Amino acid sequence: RDQNYITVHDMYFLLASAHLKFPHVPVDALVYEAVLGILGRRTTAHIDRDLSQEDKGIGFRNACRLHCPSYVVSLILQGAVLACLAVFLIGSLCEALGVGEDDRNNFGWAALVAYIIYLSHLACCVRLSRAFHNQTEGMQAVMELMDMPRNENPTYSWSVTNYHYETRTRTERDSNGREVTKTETERVVTSSFSTSGVIPSTDCTPSFVPQTQARQTQIDTSLDLDFSRSNYYDRYSYWCFFHRYDLHQDCTRSESLPSQATSCLAVWLPGSTPCWMSHASYWLANIFLMSFFYRWFLQARVGRQQYTYSKVCYDL
Repeated sequence: RDQNYITVHDMYFLLASAHLKFPHVPVDALVYEAVLGILGRRTTAHIDRDLSQEDKGIGFRNACRLHCPSYVVSLILQGAVLACLAVFLIGSLCEALGVGEDDRNNFGWAALVAYIIYLSHLACCVRLSRAFHNQTEGMQAVMELMDMPRNENPTYSWSVTNYHYETRTRTERDSNGREVTKTETERVVTSSFSTSGVIPSTDCTPSFVPQTQARQTQIDTSLDLDFSRSNYYDRYSYWCFFHRYDLHQDCTRSESLPSQATSCLAVWLPGSTPCWMSHASYWLANIFLMSFFYRWFLQARVGRQQYTYSKVCYDL
């Protein structure tokens, strides 16, 4: 840093991971090791990173390996939007491809549909969107965010939809004015039900140890529920059977923790994010069809951490 002293946030950033891994080591010993690291020693007994070097993220290769499917989808959708938009806007290109005026308008609608799918994919399927939404600054704030779900019982949500199929006949005229009879099979929903509740449980999640190889880290969380001591599946099957009132039934269930952040951008040092690493910049790049390049550039420069909440569940 440019100043000749370090703040409390700097101290958290330097020592938090080592202190959580080795709680029996006195803090003053960790401070001494941190000073040695800053002065140029590569690693110490309890601090496993070279503090004299600039922090760095996971790199372009690892970012591509971890997020390749999402990158490919975005790149294909971006290309589809640009290609359709080019055909729609450039008249000479339409003439070269032999595209008529009606077909040209169809390319315009295709570009719009592809753009909507592209934005929907980013909003609903890309974890980085949720990470920016849950961006948290400061070591203590991130620790509290990660620790909160450990004190909660998981919740469940069940829903069923009952339906059957009906064959319907309709008459219409073809292009020659003759009557044509068409038969169609339609799905008819007759009823639907839903319920929710809380699953009694005991937490078995290990303590969260921050990975501070970079000043910003994307933390992805998951939930692992052990139902070996619970009647949860039996109660779910019985509830679905009890609410079956037609020939067919679709059943869905989900479990979650109320305060779980499925993805979070942890900023270990408040104010350390560059101006381009912001929620507004992220969506600006998305809107102008630069999502693939922006996400690859950003995720290569931040750290990445996985954290799983483990619960042993009991009878409902």
